[in-house]
Amino acid sequence: MASQRSPWHSPVLYLFEGLALMLGLIGIAFLILACSYWKLSGNSSNTQRDEENRVKQRQAMEKGTVML
Repeated sequence: MASQRSPWHSPVLYLFEGLALMLGLIGIAFLILACSYWKLSGNSSNTQRDEENRVKQRQAMEKGTVML
């Protein structure tokens, strides 16, 4: 009597498992990118203040000279 081969031992199953794992990793990467983009876009109100601080620092550096 020949034993029937189970479909669960097919290489196609491993192919689909690998594909599902890759898609899962890509989905997680997109989620991380979306969260970091959301976090950065939320700080856009601070960019004007940051620019003003940089201008003030630049003006202060231009006014004074440092002698060592």
